[in-house]
Amino acid sequence: MSNPDFIGIYDNAVSSYNCKEIIKWFETEFPHSKRRGTVMYEDGTGKVDTEVKCDWELDPYKTLFTNNTFVDIIIRDALIKHTRSYRESYPSVDLIDPWNVYDQYNIQKYDPGDGYHALHCENCNIATSHRVMAWMIYLNTVTDEGGTYFSSYDKTLEAKEGRLVIWPAFFTHTHKGVISETQTKYIATGWYTVDGHPGTVK
Repeated sequence: MSNPDFIGIYDNAVSSYNCKEIIKWFETEFPHSKRRGTVMYEDGTGKVDTEVKCDWELDPYKTLFTNNTFVDIIIRDALIKHTRSYRESYPSVDLIDPWNVYDQYNIQKYDPGDGYHALHCENCNIATSHRVMAWMIYLNTVTDEGGTYFSSYDKTLEAKEGRLVIWPAFFTHTHKGVISETQTKYIATGWYTVDGHPGTVK
């Protein structure tokens, strides 16, 4: 493989039925999801900026793999299977210290016009320095834009129901959402962190 982009794409990692069940759970079990922007760290402090990111999310304690809800199990099973495939495709990821899935993850809903507008990476400061890889599952198909753009590779991924994407957390993989002005997008997303960091699942 010459000059790989290290972006693993796994279609149908979560079934259509399970994607719809996760969305239903998000909408009916916790209808009062919190609208917020991303936290931008400056000298150890943070601020909320909805010009950078605007979405609906659950309170963080609702989405922990250690809760062992049916949603946690569906997503965890997909990650276990396809993380193994990712490691086989890119064995150099295991030349670093051991890493595994981080317990806390997010389920996010983007209304038309909303999204993660700014280019960013997942390991960008002291607070996020434990992140090694990132993962995302598109929970529905968006046909009017709505994907994810990786600037270093000029590569745009389509938002397809059940598609799992895994990529490195570092500056090599700056990315942003491709905003749909007409359709709603749902994703599940989280990280892999170095073993020994609080919250890493073994």
